[in-house]
Amino acid sequence: MYGGYLMLGTTEVINNHRALNYAQAAGMNSVLPCTECSSINAGMVTNYETPARDNPHPPWWQETYPIGSADFFGVIGINIDNIDDSTRKMQVSEAPGSGGFIGPLRFAVRTLTVKAVAVAGNDCSLGYGLNWLRSLDSTYNCSTSTVTMYECCPHVAQEDCDTVECREKCILKVQRQMHEARITSGPQVLMRRDMLSRGAIAQIEFVITAGDPFLYVPPFPIPTGAVADEYLVTDPEDEPEDEDPFASGPPTVRPPSLHPTRSLPERTQWLREEYVLPMPEVGYAVVPSVTLASESGAEDVRLTVVGPEGVAGSYRMVNFPAGGSVEFDFRKRQVTTEAKGIRRNGSAFVSNPTGGVLRWPKDFGWGEYRLLVDRVPGTEPLLLDASVSGRFA
Repeated sequence: MYGGYLMLGTTEVINNHRALNYAQAAGMNSVLPCTECSSINAGMVTNYETPARDNPHPPWWQETYPIGSADFFGVIGINIDNIDDSTRKMQVSEAPGSGGFIGPLRFAVRTLTVKAVAVAGNDCSLGYGLNWLRSLDSTYNCSTSTVTMYECCPHVAQEDCDTVECREKCILKVQRQMHEARITSGPQVLMRRDMLSRGAIAQIEFVITAGDPFLYVPPFPIPTGAVADEYLVTDPEDEPEDEDPFASGPPTVRPPSLHPTRSLPERTQWLREEYVLPMPEVGYAVVPSVTLASESGAEDVRLTVVGPEGVAGSYRMVNFPAGGSVEFDFRKRQVTTEAKGIRRNGSAFVSNPTGGVLRWPKDFGWGEYRLLVDRVPGTEPLLLDASVSGRFA
């Protein structure tokens, strides 16, 4: 992983290219980063001059305190430890006799140790910059952020990549993200000193922990041209499941609450629209996000996700309100509803096709997926907004 760039939420914490430009503009020619990547800077469409002149200003800039914030030049990343390690965990138990038992696979939280150097024009500005670093991610609630980094430095010259197409194809495709992340320790100042010629530096270290242990390719929206012509579908009648001829003994009697009885009316005809979720360029699993919205309301809506191995998930929503929206976040396994400015967890609004409990697919394997949006014939179509990202273990 390239250690010269790190963004926490929307705040850029490490940017070697920015810090180098600021330091050299201030005459600190002895400051050289261990790694520098000008092509990543090309992806940001930004040329750095000084903290005071740049528009927008760097994230530590304070208009009311230009003396300190103008002479703090940023953070140079040295290394990000543990990012390449797997968090795979399995419980292994010895059997009383020979051998043993291996438990199910799980992935533990991912913990990164970030080593960097803070650079400033003088000791006072360095103190200001360290105060800014300590204030990052310092809320007392349980909120988390997304960490954005780069897999490597793209092999493309900055001057050769000045178009949106080039940035998306050559630079942004090596961007990686971690979710549910926070700074859980530090920053710790390991060393602080004045430079012999000009300026001051401090070697720092801090720990970031991600509750979601996977690495993700940033999501990209599906193209609007993926919408197919709407067509009418007729559901086949439910067929009884085959019984196991080897089953013996009396059938298991379940409590009434566990019987899979239908709580929603059976509907055999739907008007369907079909969308294609293109595969991400890289990854080992597909992570979609889908939002359905209705301007005039909908009597009955069904969303089905179909993958290489068939139906991956099917969801039904009755009495969809006008002006409302329902977001399916398959990464978080969470449903969020929004109407009249009220946004809330809306899992109770969504059920399985017969009205039973909402169930999330365990995982989406690698491949191309389709979204089938069904509604009652003769009603207005819903609006769909969807994106898809790739995931690494």
